[in-house]
Amino acid sequence: MISVIMPCYNEAEILDKVYSRVSAACGKLKEDYEVLIVNDGSADNSRDILEKLNASDRK
Repeated sequence: MISVIMPCYNEAEILDKVYSRVSAACGKLKEDYEVLIVNDGSADNSRDILEKLNASDRK
């Protein structure tokens, strides 16, 4: 399994785009993967976006 770990601090404006790009690149691999985005106390709505991404992602 491949783990992609990304720190996040006030990145609400780009989270969707970055997640989509990373997921698309990993999806081309023949191995299982996980994308872990670590929110480091963001003051914007990064947490809300991460929760939506988590809910919409395949389990």
